[in-house]
Amino acid sequence: MNSIIAYLLCIQTINRLKEQGCDKLVRAEINVKIDEFDELTAVIRLILYLYKNPKSKTTKILKSSAAGQKAFYSAKQFLDENGFLDVDMSTGAPLYSLSARGKKVAEHLAEVEKILGP
Repeated sequence: MNSIIAYLLCIQTINRLKEQGCDKLVRAEINVKIDEFDELTAVIRLILYLYKNPKSKTTKILKSSAAGQKAFYSAKQFLDENGFLDVDMSTGAPLYSLSARGKKVAEHLAEVEKILGP
């Protein structure tokens, strides 16, 4: 639960900085800090991203979810090993979506995110 709150506070801070026009100045530092988040936080970010953006390619996830490359691959491996992830290879490049089990978890995380607000 602490990781969820830390993640949401981080996102809230990033959004405030963007509103103040500091986005370009802090982006590199934020990316470094996000890469340092523990595996659980990266998993939470990836679950929420895929819940809102099913059938996403690796590049799009990395560009849009504020997850660093190392964090993304660790989270992807965890989700895959625990049955939370579906990977569609029919297009040649992997398209990632949540499995039914992953969607159940995502619904709860989205509800927590809603309660805590932006």
